[in-house]
Amino acid sequence: MNNEKEKNPFFLPALIAALIPLVILVILNIAGGNMNALMIKLLVCLMMVTPFAALIFSIAGSVAALKRQKRLIGCAICFIISLLEVLFALCVPTYLQKAKTTPPDYTIAPHTLSSEQIAERESINEIINHTLKSNTVTEASK
Repeated sequence: MNNEKEKNPFFLPALIAALIPLVILVILNIAGGNMNALMIKLLVCLMMVTPFAALIFSIAGSVAALKRQKRLIGCAICFIISLLEVLFALCVPTYLQKAKTTPPDYTIAPHTLSSEQIAERESINEIINHTLKSNTVTEASK
């Protein structure tokens, strides 16, 4: 442990666990249509689980770096990436579940008029008809 070149033992597992979901996402985008459903489900499950492992490894790596008085930047970057992936893993399934179960609201409510509105509309139509008839009579007499 007194060796100066000794590296943080948690940095590499944290980095690998943080990058696995990104690699799986690329693999699913490239070959998603050519894979069977079981393989896709396995990769999605792995993509949802590994951020939690990366979070644990990055916290353990940060603690180990603090004890050895080494730099924290590598584990801090892994911590930020894994935290974003954990938020993604927690939020996306609930969003997708809501999108599947919530039907679109395409209902059109019928518009019913009250008797006052119908009378008002009739009087407006009568005024318009009377005006049109009087204009056609005056134009014909010219």
